Amino acid sequence: MAESRLTQQGTHQQMQTLQASLTEAIKAGDEAKIDSITQQMGGLHQQQTSNHAKSMAKIYASLTPDQKTKAGPNLELLMGGPMGGRPPMTRPRPAGQVQQ
Repeated sequence: MAESRLTQQGTHQQMQTLQASLTEAIKAGDEAKIDSITQQMGGLHQQQTSNHAKSMAKIYASLTPDQKTKAGPNLELLMGGPMGGRPPMTRPRPAGQVQQ
C-alpha cells in the first residue's frame, strides 16, 4: 500500500493542477481547452486506476488460499468498494458551515 500511495501522490498533484486549469478554462468559456484538460484528466484517472488495481493484485497474490476463498466474490472491496468505486471526494467546509 505504501508503494501505491507513493505512486498515486504524483498523479494526485497533477490532477489538482489540471482541476485548477479546468476551472480557469470554464471561467473563460474556452471549450477547446476544456476538452484538452478533461482528456488529460481521463488519462490520469486511467493511470491511477491501473496503479491501484496492480497494488490490489499484489495484495491478493499474498493471501492464503483460505483468505482468497473468503474474499471470493467480495474482491471489489479491495478496490475500494462495489465495482471498484470510491466514495466521492469532499472538500473541507469553512469553520461554522453545516452540512445540509
